[in-house]
Amino acid sequence: MRVRLNHVAANPVRFRVVIRAAESGRVVHQAEIVLGAAESRLWRFDVPLFFGEAAIEFATEMADGGSNGHAWAELLDPVFYE
Repeated sequence: MRVRLNHVAANPVRFRVVIRAAESGRVVHQAEIVLGAAESRLWRFDVPLFFGEAAIEFATEMADGGSNGHAWAELLDPVFYE
């Protein structure tokens, strides 16, 4: 998926994805990436083999505890491939 921090005055933002087993809540996989102002990247990560229902959480937070002014974080076209 492509992730973007869409403003030149934004402080760094951490993007995170957590995949949990739906029944137990056990973390199956997690990944994160930090973007700076006006940065855009293709974000790819491998997911371990898992059988069963899963909950997928996408989150953002300020990477350095800075102000969230202009921190317009975007997840673009999130997809999972085999």
